[in-house]
Amino acid sequence: MVVAAFRKGLVARPVTLGFILLVLTYETVWGLGWAILDIAVRMGVWPEGLFGFEAESFIASVTFWQEVAFFSGVIANVVSLVLFLRLSRWTLPVFGFAVVMDKIDWFMLADNFSYDTLMGSQAELSGYATLLAHAVALYLLFQLRQRKQLR
Repeated sequence: MVVAAFRKGLVARPVTLGFILLVLTYETVWGLGWAILDIAVRMGVWPEGLFGFEAESFIASVTFWQEVAFFSGVIANVVSLVLFLRLSRWTLPVFGFAVVMDKIDWFMLADNFSYDTLMGSQAELSGYATLLAHAVALYLLFQLRQRKQLR
């Protein structure tokens, strides 16, 4: 009976939906948090030394193209979360774009001394961990789309 339910997608679907929702929510909240920091620093309203790091020097070290990749990814993550909450089939391509933008941003951060100082040994680890979560979420979204469980 459990095997039959699993084959019909009745068992895996709540776990699948929950995992995707967790990844999309995490990426959206994390990205929006950094976007708020970025905008506040550039507007000059970020309190100096808040959270114990030099946000001004970090934001100043970020290139224009990295900002384009970052903000494109943040916007795509917000859109993909909304699309997923509506179970839209467009979640997969929009989240795929968000992942590509996130990884471009991450690759560009690899050469950023301020980021290495800020994150320490976790700088590379955070990117690899999210890469795995992104890959699983994209695969699950693909499966949901193939099974016509996304409208």
